[in-house]
Amino acid sequence: MSAASDYLSQQMTLAASKAPIVTFVSCQRSLAPSVPSHEDGIGLATFGWGINGQVHKDASGKPDGLFFPEVFHWFSDRFVASSSLFPPDLQYFQGGSGHPSHTNRDIVSLTFTLVTLPRFQVSSGDRGSLSGRTGPFHVWDQLMGDTVVDLKVVLKSWSNTTWDVSTSVVDGPSQQLVFNIPGSFKIPGAAGAAHGAAPAVMLTSFNPQGQYGWL
Repeated sequence: MSAASDYLSQQMTLAASKAPIVTFVSCQRSLAPSVPSHEDGIGLATFGWGINGQVHKDASGKPDGLFFPEVFHWFSDRFVASSSLFPPDLQYFQGGSGHPSHTNRDIVSLTFTLVTLPRFQVSSGDRGSLSGRTGPFHVWDQLMGDTVVDLKVVLKSWSNTTWDVSTSVVDGPSQQLVFNIPGSFKIPGAAGAAHGAAPAVMLTSFNPQGQYGWL
């Protein structure tokens, strides 16, 4: 088990009686080179929430996580320009920009599941009793390892592109799952990022009370 799997298991129990809400934020630093433009060195942040979460079940029908079919997702690099075009005067998270052609948000689905990672143990012996062969041998035995939380994201606004990442970490004081997201995906932490972009940190929490998770 892990802190993350314990946390998700608790949320699954609560979700059995009331549909949960998910809230997340992410932050990605900029890797832009030093240039005169003010905007190039600004990092990227996101905010998202989704309601009507469901208890997810595995192929055998056993509950193994939470599923949010429609999550709205806003980005700090989408803004309404002011007359000065100076960064402090821009209204971030507001305007649409680029592909896909929508107003100011993306839509994704989020699936959080409990996954047990395999762990391997090597056993050593001697081949003397094996068909006349001699010398040492090694056998790898697959054991049950830690249980982590796997997050699968379907980017509905980007032709249903998918990505997934796992975590074993919960931030104790804030009670939020902590995901480290590679920057090579078009993802909540790095929307539209090219290969080699900086990774992002994503914090995720659940609210079992049927209320919006405003920050």
